Amino acid sequence: MKKLFIFSFLFTLSTTLFSQNQKSGSDYFFYENKGQIVDQKGKENSAVQYLFHSNGLNVQLKNGGFSYDVYEVKKTLIKKNKHHKNSISNREKTLLIMI
Repeated sequence: MKKLFIFSFLFTLSTTLFSQNQKSGSDYFFYENKGQIVDQKGKENSAVQYLFHSNGLNVQLKNGGFSYDVYEVKKTLIKKNKHHKNSISNREKTLLIMI
């Protein structure tokens, strides 16, 4: 039953992704963990077997199941302060903030 649920989840995820309009060159697939996946503390996360990453969604497949997280990327414009000595340069006005 557990394997059927995981298979159903992955099948639904893949059909949903392929049915949406995608920009050319943006392929979605699972990356095999070869030591490059780390946890919140920067340590190697060997429990993760595969990682799926897209805009706003991460899915980690593990031996005993899976986990996922959803997030939103917001763009914030930072204006230069002329009166502050540590103000940012013109090249650094836009900063991407991940929430």
